Amino acid sequence: MKIIYDDIVYSLQRSGGISLYWSQLETHLKQDTRLLYKNYENNRFFPKSSIVQEVKNENFVLFERYKNISLPEKKTFIFHSSYYRYCKNKNAVNVTTVHDFIYEYFRHDIKSIAHKIQKKNTIYHSDGVIFVSENTRNDFHKLFPHYKGVEKVIYHGIVSDYKNLNIPKKNNVVFIGSRAKYKNFFYAVNILQKLPQFKLQIIGGGPLSRIEIANLDRCIPNRYEYCQSLSNKELNTKYNEAFFLLYSSFYEGFGFPVVEAQAAGCPVVCCNTSSLPEVGGDAALYILGKDIEEDLKKIELLNDKVFYNNILKKSFENCKRFSWEKCAEETYNFYQEVYNLKNGNT
Repeated sequence: MKIIYDDIVYSLQRSGGISLYWSQLETHLKQDTRLLYKNYENNRFFPKSSIVQEVKNENFVLFERYKNISLPEKKTFIFHSSYYRYCKNKNAVNVTTVHDFIYEYFRHDIKSIAHKIQKKNTIYHSDGVIFVSENTRNDFHKLFPHYKGVEKVIYHGIVSDYKNLNIPKKNNVVFIGSRAKYKNFFYAVNILQKLPQFKLQIIGGGPLSRIEIANLDRCIPNRYEYCQSLSNKELNTKYNEAFFLLYSSFYEGFGFPVVEAQAAGCPVVCCNTSSLPEVGGDAALYILGKDIEEDLKKIELLNDKVFYNNILKKSFENCKRFSWEKCAEETYNFYQEVYNLKNGNT
């Protein structure tokens, strides 16, 4: 069973959850060919390989992004794109991973329209679709009720860099990632305003805007720190030191920070929406994300040492559900299932 991977995501972003997912698949699964595009080597997660055939394309990547692939393969093969493209070859068994529906629910600009058209076309040309959570699959069926292909939920894993270091806690609260509107960043700042003993550590998500800085200076002056780019090891230390992770996002396809923080021994406070309760299990502290007084009552439970330690114990147990080895094995088995159906085998 020949496997061809479309690596375009490495050229579309320098890091991010999809790049991490794709790099872990390529690390744990044997593929025959990788299609590479301009500036792929700038992606922090790009896994180098000396044994995989690499086909390089130097065209402008944003144009290539919306082109589907033609390949000269004469026999049936698996084609899996890292970011919503399909192969037009009649021998291709197209597999697509659906990560979330952020563009469908929260974006309405010109770029998002092109993305949604490309995504829809790819899905309806796919023989099999992988979802990163049950919640994403539920959203999928609302938006694509007529899809007839094979489906499977396959959870992400956790890289081994995230682990408990048994170091003292500090009065830090971590907010990580994008600060788009649905991430509820301003609400997180309002929560910290009511918790004067804590310092907010803002990690990644691009430089702070003038509006964000003005709001931080007004609500929690001298109680915040911004870190743009951290290695996994550095982030693991931040998680280990933090009293808790405040993940106030209303919508996630999976939610990497939830399991990363849990693996590092950092209690997770997150909204009880989308995939977050599915991923966080009984090891997270769930808030509404829109009622400060009610949410503060929940957060104050962490001041109870017995409760805090119980959350940590449950967190370590919850993390055992997620591994990249398991993700890769289930993905390969899915390839075989869809491949056999295409070939008329059972």
